[in-house]
Amino acid sequence: MSRALAAGGTGVGGRLELIATGTGISRAGFLPSSVTTWSDLTPAGACCGEILGVSGEDQVGWATFQLVDRSDAGIWRGTSASWVSLHPAGMRYSVAYATDGVQQVGLATNANNRWRASLWTGTAASWVNLHPAIATESIAYGVHNGQQVGIVNIDGVGTRAVMWTGSAQSMIELAPSATWSSYAYAVHSGQQVGVVYGSNGARATVWNGTPESAVSLHPPRPAPYFDSHALAVHNGKQVGYATSGQGPHAMLWSSTAASFVDLHALLPADSFSNSYATGVWTDGSTIIVSGYGLANSVFADRAIVWTFTPDAPACDDIDFNNNGVFPEDQDVIDFFNVLSGSTCSTCSDIDFNNNGVFPEDQDVIDFFAVLAGGSCV
Repeated sequence: MSRALAAGGTGVGGRLELIATGTGISRAGFLPSSVTTWSDLTPAGACCGEILGVSGEDQVGWATFQLVDRSDAGIWRGTSASWVSLHPAGMRYSVAYATDGVQQVGLATNANNRWRASLWTGTAASWVNLHPAIATESIAYGVHNGQQVGIVNIDGVGTRAVMWTGSAQSMIELAPSATWSSYAYAVHSGQQVGVVYGSNGARATVWNGTPESAVSLHPPRPAPYFDSHALAVHNGKQVGYATSGQGPHAMLWSSTAASFVDLHALLPADSFSNSYATGVWTDGSTIIVSGYGLANSVFADRAIVWTFTPDAPACDDIDFNNNGVFPEDQDVIDFFNVLSGSTCSTCSDIDFNNNGVFPEDQDVIDFFAVLAGGSCV
């Protein structure tokens, strides 16, 4: 089994399981952007590990050392030998979930096995306990430019999405009012992403620093998705997954619900039963998305990396017949008439996704994606 769990400009990090040896042990895997072969970064003396965050030259995650019977949060710089433990003195075990290249965040458990949101700046001695007094447990999942996001569990209240700026006292809630529970998983350039649970189920959500700024990313109807989760954000792009009757599908957004792109539809036909997008990186043109899915050929999870180039074409707008009325049934009728070879003097050409290949099934798929409120990448 393999899972790509984090994306950065220098590569993708994740989890490799040694199923072939019969152990099923998880190893810390890193796939540099310049190669096609995973590297095992599990440090010497550790039985297993996982990379959960990537930024620049840094990778973070955890490794388990059997000699001391403990899992340590840690940081790498591309090699197994570069491992540095972030484990705080006096804590039972720890995990690092994310880094922005300067700070690292995650959790450490105390003597009572209670989670404590944690912040580091490259060394174990730099550990800051972000746990607020009002909570029973807390976890920090994301960090960027001095902001940290995660969750707190509060007795009688539940799980709430929160944000810190370097100290336990700085915590503010991101959870909108009248919601059951919420989670914040990542932050970048002042945008926070996660999921909010309410009467309509789980909804992928993006914030800009306050509860009032919450915007649902849930794919709009008539798309048949009944829940959604946003797991990562970078430079205005968000990724996660949405679930329909066909199972979870990896998703990409550009800060609005209508911008959703079903990444599962871009996989080879019938290759995966489901898919999840776990990390994203973009420089404004190239977009790299990490994730995984259940591969039908082996009935096990396999890592997936989607890459979009600067030259990726944009779809035409949904007003196919260019009469100024959209969306409407006539656009659908005219689209299929042109697809079948009929002429329409006012209509756009049948290469709806402008990829230079037509007629093709993907033009039909993209037409209905845009009709449903989505977009091309």
